[in-house]
Amino acid sequence: MTEQEIEDWLEEAISDSVDMDWTPRVAARLIMERMRGEGITLAIPKPQGTDCAQSPDGRHHVDTSMEEGLNNCFHCGVSMARRTPSDSNGGGA
Repeated sequence: MTEQEIEDWLEEAISDSVDMDWTPRVAARLIMERMRGEGITLAIPKPQGTDCAQSPDGRHHVDTSMEEGLNNCFHCGVSMARRTPSDSNGGGA
């Protein structure tokens, strides 16, 4: 599909959803229904390096209490220290 064809497809899907009760959510739902109907799947990638099996929301959280150490995840203790450009070249300038 060309970019123009995709825009036309989306425009048609949105136009089909416009009525007195129109909301952006109605349009989004109709687009998702049309995608499913045509076998189109949408994959939204998870951010890398944020998975934490012990956290209720599945993400790492900085331990502000410092119980797990400086810049570590409160739930699993993994280091969350941000890498700087000097980290990758041996730390020297």
